[in-house]
Amino acid sequence: MENSEIEKRKEKLLAYFKGRYDILQYLVLTIIILLGTFIRIQPLSKLIDTTTGKYISIELDSTLFLRYAQYIAEHGRLFAHDIMRYYPLGNDVSIGVFSSYFVAYLWKFIHIFIPSISIEYVNNLYPVIAMAIMTIFLFLLVRRLFDWRVGLLSALLITVSPGFLFRSLGGSSDHDMLGAMFIILAFYFYIIGFQSKKLKSITIFGTITAIVVALAYLTGGSIQFFYFTIVAFNLFEILIGKFTKKDLLLFGSFITVLTFFLLSIDRITIGALLTSLSTFPLYFLFLCGILYHYLFNKEAKYYYIIKKYEGKLNKVPANILAIITTLILSLSFMLIFYGYGTLQNIFHSIYLQLFQSFSATRWVLTVAENRSVVIKDWIGQYGKFLVFTAITGSIFIFYEAVKYLKKARNLTIAYIIFTLGYFYSKYYDSGYFAASSTNARLLFLGSAIFMIGYFTYYYFNAYKNDNDEYNNIQKIDKKHTIILFWFIIMSFIATTAIRFLFELSLVLVIVSSFFMIYIFDLFMNRKESYLKYTGIILLALVLFSPFSFAKGIVIDQYNQVYDAARFSGPGYNQQWQQAGKWVRDNTPKDAVFAHWWDYGYWVQSGFERATVTDGGNFIGWWNYLMGRYVLTAQTKEEPLKFLKLHNVSYLLIVTDEIGKYPAYSSIGSDANSDRNSYIPTFGLDDKLTQKTRDKTIIYYTGSFGLDEDLNYNGKILPKGASGIAGVMLPLTNDANGQISGIGQPIAIAGYNNERINLKMSCLYVDKLYMFKDYDIDACIRVMPVFNDNNQINPIGSALYLSRKVEHSLVGRLYILNQNSKYYQLVYDDTTKGIPLGYYQGRLIGPHRIWKINYPQDLKINDEEINYFTRTDYPDTALTKPI
Repeated sequence: MENSEIEKRKEKLLAYFKGRYDILQYLVLTIIILLGTFIRIQPLSKLIDTTTGKYISIELDSTLFLRYAQYIAEHGRLFAHDIMRYYPLGNDVSIGVFSSYFVAYLWKFIHIFIPSISIEYVNNLYPVIAMAIMTIFLFLLVRRLFDWRVGLLSALLITVSPGFLFRSLGGSSDHDMLGAMFIILAFYFYIIGFQSKKLKSITIFGTITAIVVALAYLTGGSIQFFYFTIVAFNLFEILIGKFTKKDLLLFGSFITVLTFFLLSIDRITIGALLTSLSTFPLYFLFLCGILYHYLFNKEAKYYYIIKKYEGKLNKVPANILAIITTLILSLSFMLIFYGYGTLQNIFHSIYLQLFQSFSATRWVLTVAENRSVVIKDWIGQYGKFLVFTAITGSIFIFYEAVKYLKKARNLTIAYIIFTLGYFYSKYYDSGYFAASSTNARLLFLGSAIFMIGYFTYYYFNAYKNDNDEYNNIQKIDKKHTIILFWFIIMSFIATTAIRFLFELSLVLVIVSSFFMIYIFDLFMNRKESYLKYTGIILLALVLFSPFSFAKGIVIDQYNQVYDAARFSGPGYNQQWQQAGKWVRDNTPKDAVFAHWWDYGYWVQSGFERATVTDGGNFIGWWNYLMGRYVLTAQTKEEPLKFLKLHNVSYLLIVTDEIGKYPAYSSIGSDANSDRNSYIPTFGLDDKLTQKTRDKTIIYYTGSFGLDEDLNYNGKILPKGASGIAGVMLPLTNDANGQISGIGQPIAIAGYNNERINLKMSCLYVDKLYMFKDYDIDACIRVMPVFNDNNQINPIGSALYLSRKVEHSLVGRLYILNQNSKYYQLVYDDTTKGIPLGYYQGRLIGPHRIWKINYPQDLKINDEEINYFTRTDYPDTALTKPI
């Protein structure tokens, strides 16, 4: 009886949900959002400044946006000029800070219900909330394009995507997560617009899209990817004759409202919009749509103007004529009103954005998130399965788009050749087909030319010889083309810089999800029951397999992101926090700090002091000056004029400067790379130790390619072709065999298979030892090594300092601990148990702060004032990669 009652209840439950898929969909979506929230709140408990008890952000850039949100929450709006940045000029604040307003007013709303909640805590919650909103609209977007299953799977995959985690993690309050949310919202409302039937609805959704895009513009630059996709999609719609007057109304309402909003922003003019790489294509498309519908279409209102040329014009489709005419008019307009230089810059910017992006200057090449990317990096972020299902999924979407055409097979083959050609040309970072090689570029260009050539041939052949086939082209569904263009454009962009993998994730999961459900449906549409069950089991295993030898993609990626989230902590760690407390307690509030640009936001927020440079890098020239005249300065007097003109009170150097030496020495070099160098680590090799009764010789082994030519006894050891493979350090023994003294280190150089022993000029162990008789002006800095069991080898490793590094300010002050009357060491946490050395394989070291003591007779002439305070490069050759 109990069993029958259970069965009845089960039947009632199934009957209730039958036909009510929406309830089930939203139930599953809620679970996915809760899962994403659970993952992303893991770091929150660790994001607390132990010296203040307040919540802090998880990384550098987020710190700036938190500072702005705090000010907005207190004063209602943000100041127009930030005097904490780029001292003494400050920085205008207008664009790119909407995320801070979002956080501040989110706090005001939550504060109504939870008065005790702090703005800092809401700041850390914001990316989690934005992620939840984005997940909802991602599901709605994909469901509208395909179906609810693809929508739910896309939502699930983005939730557990390692490539999407960090910038959506609790405490990561940079603008990226809000920007991603707005991208999805923009696509969602625009797609509703072109799927709408009523003119009023089309106008409304075009307007809503414009408002969303305007907010996204105020948030960050990632909305430009939406621009590119919409333009490419609509130009294709014009090309195949599917760009209707409703489409023109949608885009027209969008671009009109967007223009109104953008022009209301300070410093934005119509000229800026018409010449910007981001917005120029929007106006190009709008003009093209107008010409197509009001001039070249035979039913157009003004067709009579060109009717007398009808015989000649009929040889070319009206849509092609519209595109060509728009191109001619746009080029003419640019040349007449803005000149050839502006036009050249636009095309150059397009090339850089799609194929090189951030690789044009020294500075961008030194920033990790601007590193160029190959498909192997995609695999490292997403795994092979997700990457290859996305690539394959794009092929299936293409086939679905063209399957009604007679040449669907040939068209699909052409697209496959292009797809494989492009992705293979971007697959390797070295070797015969390295992404930067001529072979790879030829492969990509060849595959692209083949596809474009075949598409062009097919298009014009259908236009001239097969009217039915030409008309069938219009059957291509918008939902397929908009996803394809989104995927292709983001694939181009996401191989230019690693930072764009975050935005790529959004479309990658959609295309991959489409493919998995597409294959699943192939099984489910078969009559045989066993094939249907096979499809269900395969999809379940692919997604949720618990087996260690073949984990499902969801299980595997969940484990990755959960572990990454729960072990994440603040970059502004306790060492930084203690330094910040000392600065707040012991320095004047109007003190100005100089340091390498990376730490600016932490100094401004945690130290509460102004800085000369920071992560915004709006004045790249000052990065050059900081790199050249401060960190790699070859005399202790060299930095003083630059520092004085920027009112610098304190100099901050931390351990990271050792690893970052290649970055700032490259940026600070002249056109001949005079300061460029690096600081390698050499390890103690116990196997090579030689002992005698009165002497012990220990060996440090490593590798250093000479950073400048060396003249040794009339023989030139050339830069790059010769190097240092090790360092011998002789130790003298007393009568009991114990070490009693330290001798001059010997660098073991190699050139043309010849070993050359070179006496070095400098050694630092417990103190600095200088040697007058030497062959190479270089130094070895011995350091301790702490292993996993906290056992210490006090001489376990060493830093090799070339002449350039040894004589630099970083080398003299920080690494070799030299004193100077100009730089008074006022803070050093070495005494707190943080020596310079290796701890469990990671280089650690003290934070050190020096007070600047300027000489009374320091004179600075007008030329030097202009040089050290200008905001642009006097010679652009100094920006070119070395």
